[in-house]
Amino acid sequence: MEKKLNKKKVVILIAIILILIITPTLGRYIYNSFRDMYLRSQNFSFSSNLLTTSNKTYRYSSWSGIDNFEIGLQLYSYKYVDELIQYAGQGLEYSIECTVDNENKAKCYITTDTQPQTSSPVKTATKTSHIPNSSNIENASIYLVPGDDLQVGDIIELTVIAKSVSPYVKTISATFRVEIVEPNVSLQIDDSVNSLYATLKLTNTKSTQTQVTLSYDPTVVFLDKLSEIYTKNSNNLILKTISGIEYISGITFTMLPEETQSIKFYKTDRTKDYTYKVGSSGQMIIKVEESN
Repeated sequence: MEKKLNKKKVVILIAIILILIITPTLGRYIYNSFRDMYLRSQNFSFSSNLLTTSNKTYRYSSWSGIDNFEIGLQLYSYKYVDELIQYAGQGLEYSIECTVDNENKAKCYITTDTQPQTSSPVKTATKTSHIPNSSNIENASIYLVPGDDLQVGDIIELTVIAKSVSPYVKTISATFRVEIVEPNVSLQIDDSVNSLYATLKLTNTKSTQTQVTLSYDPTVVFLDKLSEIYTKNSNNLILKTISGIEYISGITFTMLPEETQSIKFYKTDRTKDYTYKVGSSGQMIIKVEESN
């Protein structure tokens, strides 16, 4: 009887091995599932709203290829028990990497909450950061920067991999396929150190009018109230209350076909330079959204 049971166990084991060999994807899924269960039993978890252990693929058809394209994601850690808090030190340490398939068409760089510094765009960018124990969450942004050979219709494949370093190792990833579409509004910011204001230059490249919404941090810059944009659209303001005081933090207006606008934004810190041009690694201090 015992020999029969042992034979059954051997048959079942062989069947499992064959399944894992024949279907490697299933094998990885089973392995990752069991590993996650084990790590959670150790009061550890490393996950994301977009990155997964199965390398999920996302598709975007919204990049004009003129300005930098941002993919925002969040990274989560499990709330540690006391022993792991002491072991982990300042929080869950991890590295995050982005890689583009064709550096002549686009490059990338990364920023995070705890590591907000920008860097020169490259084919493969890596940043080491950590998720604080106090919040168990960190925001990260992956930026695609257009290259000289980028054209409408191109599809850029971006791979993002994040790996926890301590107290346990776990890897999560995703692939983003970003298609280049015909741009509607081109933009740039002209500025220099000690300048009183930065100038946002917008051009509607469409043959039809388009609605544009500008939003910004009023503690960093504020819209010139003498500008035509403000005087003609003072009923379309976005307001924000900070410390009990109401500030203008955005405005919506219409641009005519092929119209160009130059809009002044006064700076609260003249020592800053907010220059932004296509292909630079700087972040836009003014968010521009357009709709038909």
